Amino acid sequence: MNQAGRHEQIQQHSGNDWQYAGRTQDVCGIPYRSVDLDSVEYQKNNLGGQIRAALSAQTGSKTIPQIFIGGEFIGGCTEAFDAFRAGGLQAMLKDNDVSFNEGVDTDPYTFLPQWLHPR
Repeated sequence: MNQAGRHEQIQQHSGNDWQYAGRTQDVCGIPYRSVDLDSVEYQKNNLGGQIRAALSAQTGSKTIPQIFIGGEFIGGCTEAFDAFRAGGLQAMLKDNDVSFNEGVDTDPYTFLPQWLHPR
């Protein structure tokens, strides 16, 4: 995680079915790198599974996505959404010199499917 994150300020480690955090990053103009651990690229020798295990050991979280800003683990989708709502995510982006559209005024939870439990 640390070596891969040196040249990218924001990394999202996820599976192929979890695009909601990425949708928020796209709408807000936040540049990021998404590592799809379920992709064919990571299936050989169970590389995706090994990375998930390493992420879990490092972060204490077994769920995906796992989002890092400036090499610091901020949490998953819910934590990122909550931080965005509170303004903390924007502060972290500024602290790490990450450009983004500061004029976006949206509730990131609206990007989740309606069948999910209310948050």
